[in-house]
Amino acid sequence: MQVDAYIVTSARVLAPVEAREMSDDWFLDDAVRWIKITSATPQEVERALAPLELHPRIVQACAHPQPPQVEALEKVLFMAMPLWTPDAAAVSAVRFVAVAKTLITIQDAPVAVLDEQAERLRGEQRLYEPGTAALTLDLARAMLTSLRSRYLTLRNDVEATAEVLERTPGDVGADDLLALKRRATRLANILEDYLFCLVGLEEARSETLRFDAVRTAYGDLVRDVQTAQRLIARTEDRIRDLRQSSSNYLQESTNRRLNVLAVLSAIYLPSTLIAGIYGMNFDNIPIMQLPYGYVIVLALMIGLVVGQIWFFYRRGYFR
Repeated sequence: MQVDAYIVTSARVLAPVEAREMSDDWFLDDAVRWIKITSATPQEVERALAPLELHPRIVQACAHPQPPQVEALEKVLFMAMPLWTPDAAAVSAVRFVAVAKTLITIQDAPVAVLDEQAERLRGEQRLYEPGTAALTLDLARAMLTSLRSRYLTLRNDVEATAEVLERTPGDVGADDLLALKRRATRLANILEDYLFCLVGLEEARSETLRFDAVRTAYGDLVRDVQTAQRLIARTEDRIRDLRQSSSNYLQESTNRRLNVLAVLSAIYLPSTLIAGIYGMNFDNIPIMQLPYGYVIVLALMIGLVVGQIWFFYRRGYFR
């Protein structure tokens, strides 16, 4: 288990605490702290939260999260927000446990966006106010902002696929479009989870955690998520249009192939009919006894084929 700790100063910035392990004294003084726990086992999580005397339900949720989760009480806030992971099947979440003077975040592995935000809060950026509700807001906003690059990359990939589909439709396969759809769906699902958590925080009532001081900011963050959802929805519509265009191209290509096969069948049908007629086992078939009967029939068949090819070509059936 790795522990990183920061103190919120009177200037509303973070100051790192030089400590490798948690101290029970951290929960006794008046300093506002952020304790970041990384790579902890469920048993280590339970031991770390023991000084807070939390409800067993919250301790269990911290050790075994099932995001999205949020529970805002008078003296404690618990929230589990999902993370984007390379593996869509993997479930990873940042757990927030906030009390009056301490915010604890629990993560299964280092989270770059939280580390970057910690650096910014050490002087480049200030909190709304020196409290755990404001610190939770700031970290939640950073997690939401981290999805921006995912969305922009997805949008660029969608536009690049659209250009390829316009120039060379055959180069865009169903798997390519399905991969784009899955990425958009994952983003949409994570935004839904964020909205669920943030609405719960916006509606929280707690004098101990001082939600009233940052309630407006939480409302702004909720609207940011809703705006992001509309952008993702438009991207999903764009992907559906591309899938429909690709499907139309495949259908048109199939129809052209079937059209060529139908024309070829029509061309060779008269010759097949003649061959079938002269293949009958009758004694008195016309021109069978002529010295040049074979040449006459063969010429007739070739003439029919050539004539039909010319006819269908003039009518545009081979285009």
